[in-house]
Amino acid sequence: MCIRSAKNQRGYALLLVLLIIVLVGVAAPPIIANAINVVSQNQQTEEQIQLDHLEEMGTVYADAAIDEARRVTTAGFEVDGDQSVQDIIDEYKDDFASNLDEFLSEDIVLDEGRSVSVSDTSNETEAEGENELVIAFEITAVNGEAERTVEKSRSITITVE
Repeated sequence: MCIRSAKNQRGYALLLVLLIIVLVGVAAPPIIANAINVVSQNQQTEEQIQLDHLEEMGTVYADAAIDEARRVTTAGFEVDGDQSVQDIIDEYKDDFASNLDEFLSEDIVLDEGRSVSVSDTSNETEAEGENELVIAFEITAVNGEAERTVEKSRSITITVE
């Protein structure tokens, strides 16, 4: 009787192995697809984070360039006694725009594939009020094949004493 029960179990083992193969075959593709999707999303998120950091770096660079252009313009600026206030402001704007272009002339290249460029997009440095100056600039962050361009502006006040 032992021999018959052993022969009967062989059929069940084959059936069990086939069932396990079918279950693995049905369950594996969605799991693999999900894993690939997670890797892809992680990579896209990492690229966006890098672009955010590069954009912030460009903003800090532009702010520093504006501050330095203002410092250099103010330090080297001389006023003639017979100039009107508007002439003084116009001359200051021209000097400031020239200094700003000089400070924004170089791109920041971090390594191959990652860079930040900042450009002054004001055709002429725009004046909001008589002594309010608005500087518009564009930041282009490049991370490999991903690229993001953002326009920002900053205003400064010109005080004539």
